[in-house]
Amino acid sequence: MVSGYATLTRPTGFCVLFVKKISLDKTRMTVLVSAYSLALVSFTRLAQALKVVGVQCATKKVGRYREGAETRQRILDTALDLIASNGYSATSIAKISTAAGVQPASIYWAFGSKEGLLAAVMERAAERWFATELETVQTDSPSDLERALQHWTASISARPEFLRLMLVLSLERREGDPDILVAAQRVRKQARHALVRRLEQCIPIEDRVQRRANARQLAYLVMMLLDGVFVSRQVEPGDLSERQLVTIVSRAVRTSLSDMLTECTNEEVA
Repeated sequence: MVSGYATLTRPTGFCVLFVKKISLDKTRMTVLVSAYSLALVSFTRLAQALKVVGVQCATKKVGRYREGAETRQRILDTALDLIASNGYSATSIAKISTAAGVQPASIYWAFGSKEGLLAAVMERAAERWFATELETVQTDSPSDLERALQHWTASISARPEFLRLMLVLSLERREGDPDILVAAQRVRKQARHALVRRLEQCIPIEDRVQRRANARQLAYLVMMLLDGVFVSRQVEPGDLSERQLVTIVSRAVRTSLSDMLTECTNEEVA
């Protein structure tokens, strides 16, 4: 064994060096594997810790977002109720913050400015009116249209806060802040689209394109008439009764719809 070993190592000593190198590499490899194992364990523990922290942060973030959304809605509802009760001019940011139980800074943080808050309040009031008045009335036939017009006219006459807020803010702020006017235009466009959908159902025209075009014209007419009802009730509250206003609105819409149907019939005959 010794002679053989000596024989192998006699030429240049390369084999001895090779064996020593292998032994040294094995030692280094053992050290590296141990270090890698420790690093892997540490990394795994770190990842688990970060995951826990991430979940906690995400939970806190969701909680803050939910709390912020609830605060925003509370501010909007409070501002809407105060404006409806006291009027726009008598409703200040200080009064809104006190009634809503928030700091004035929270209102400015959520809405940017008083104009931004008023624009959001106006859209909130419109959403309420759409949900409780505009979308709840059945309009499947011309007779349903008559009842719908009566309902909408009575609603505007009895609860004009929605239109009052929109008209007062858009007219007063026209030169000051464009956000108010843009919000008012957005609300009216939304109302018009909702009216078109409702009116389409009670126009007895088979052609879909023609029916929608007529419904759009009627939607403009209904909105102008309801604007007039609001102004009449505000400026001359005792001049016309609610029933008289309903009769005027219904007659105007019936006459317009009758003219539209006559035109369609004449076009078909021609």
